[in-house]
Amino acid sequence: MTTPAPTRRTVLSTGAAATLAAAGYTAAPAASAATAARPGRGHHDRARLTVLGTTDLHGHVLNWDYFKNADYTDKAGNEIGLAQVRTLVEAVRAERSGPGELVVTLDAGDTIQGTPLAYYYAKIDPIDDRTIHPMATAMNLVGYDAAALGNHEFN
Repeated sequence: MTTPAPTRRTVLSTGAAATLAAAGYTAAPAASAATAARPGRGHHDRARLTVLGTTDLHGHVLNWDYFKNADYTDKAGNEIGLAQVRTLVEAVRAERSGPGELVVTLDAGDTIQGTPLAYYYAKIDPIDDRTIHPMATAMNLVGYDAAALGNHEFN
């Protein structure tokens, strides 16, 4: 008998569980109907999970277009860059810092290719045991909980 291929839901839920565990979240056992109806149980028994995500940062620590020597915006006119992301993440974490609040920050990949900064560390001064990629440093300062590899991480 062969094992069926994992479904997208299985992969996503397993990945989410691993991410939550890495962020320090442990789930309590599900309450039975009798326990849930017990007097005294209220909103303090609940938790709120906020998942913040980025993707396709492509080497943009700052929202700067090195080729045009001007502020960088995407095709929709949005400023991008990890400096901007950090500001937004800090605001959400400050707003959701109470008991039962968990904020998880994830990146979906394509992080280290796309700017002259990324090119420099890929071709001129490649990362070694003594060097940390500037995007990794910036992502650590933002406080990412997990990141996936995209196809450009293999260029």
